[in-house]
Amino acid sequence: MSQVARGIGIAMQDTGSNTLLQRYVPTELQARVFANFYTAIGVAAGLSYVAGGVALASVSPRAVLAGAGAAGIVVAIGTAVALSRATKQQKNG
Repeated sequence: MSQVARGIGIAMQDTGSNTLLQRYVPTELQARVFANFYTAIGVAAGLSYVAGGVALASVSPRAVLAGAGAAGIVVAIGTAVALSRATKQQKNG
């Protein structure tokens, strides 16, 4: 069941990010923005593997799972707030 949720979440993220970037980024800058966006995702994934390995060596797998889940929720909330503010600013002016 968790793999289904993960698959749906990744599909939604990928579709949403591609759609938003195409809507809000000027056409002549889209290649650069997509390159930077997906490079940042790759770097973040690499860092998460390193941090996860260090965390697993230091604490229990259950604690790493709980910490990663909590961090994911915090990042999702922060992203939602930032996107909401950016969307409001763009609509207002």
